Amino acid sequence: MDSDPQAHPTPVDQDGHGTHTSSTAAGVPVASASLYGLATGTARGGVPSARIAMYKVCWSIGCTDMDLLAGFDAAIADGVDVISVSIGGSPRPFFEDPIAIGSFHAMKKGVFVSCSGGNSGPQLMTVENVAPWLLTVAASSIDRQFKAAVKLGNGIRGISINTFSPKKQMYPLISGAQAANISGQQYGNASACEWGTMSQSKVKGKIVYCLGVGGQDSTIKNLGGSGVIMSADEESDIAFLYAAPTTTTAARDG
Repeated sequence: MDSDPQAHPTPVDQDGHGTHTSSTAAGVPVASASLYGLATGTARGGVPSARIAMYKVCWSIGCTDMDLLAGFDAAIADGVDVISVSIGGSPRPFFEDPIAIGSFHAMKKGVFVSCSGGNSGPQLMTVENVAPWLLTVAASSIDRQFKAAVKLGNGIRGISINTFSPKKQMYPLISGAQAANISGQQYGNASACEWGTMSQSKVKGKIVYCLGVGGQDSTIKNLGGSGVIMSADEESDIAFLYAAPTTTTAARDG
C-alpha cells in the first residue's frame, strides 16, 4: 500500500505491509528472533527458496477493482505458481468481488490462490474471501502460552498475556487529561492521549489512563511512560500486541 500513488508509482512498498506478507511467504531464516525477548528462536517464511513476484494494487484511497484484477492478470501472465492475497474488505457477491473473480481465473489456469480471512470478528459471518476455489487463511494457534496471573485492586484474579517484564511492581498512575500539555501549542484530545497533546515530563515513568483505543501505547512509550491503561468496549477474548505494557478495560467499568 502506498500513501501517494503519484509520488510512488513503482512497486516500492511505502507502508511495510507487502514486505511483511512477503517475508511470511518466503522469508529467509533469521536466528535469535523473538517477541520482546520471548520465544527466542529461528524465524523463517513458509518457503525460503521461493521466488517472490510483487504486484502493487493498493493505494491510500484503497484497492480498486481494476487494480486488483490487473494484478491477477499480470501474475497469471508471468506464470506464477501461487498467488497470495493479504487483502480484505466488506463481503460482496462472488460475481462482483474482484478477488473472487481474479482467483477464479487463476484457478482455471492452474494457479493456487491463498487469501486472508480478514481482520473482523469474532462474530458470525465476518470471514472474508470465502469463494470455494481459493484457500481462506486465518490466524492459527501455537503450542505455547505467554501468560501471567493478574490480581486487580478489588481482588479479582485472572490470566493475561505477558510480553513485558516491568522492573517495578508499583508505578504512579496519571490520566491523559492530567498529563495534558497546557502550552496551547497543540490541538487535540489529551484524555484520549492523542499525539502532541501530552506533556513528556508528566508522563515519564508513569502508567497513563487513556480513553479509547488507537495507538496510545506507542505515544506513551515515545514519551517515556511506563505503561498504558486504555478504556474501550473491546472484545474480551482477543489478544492484541502493544508497544508498551498495556491493559484494556471496558469503558462501562470505569
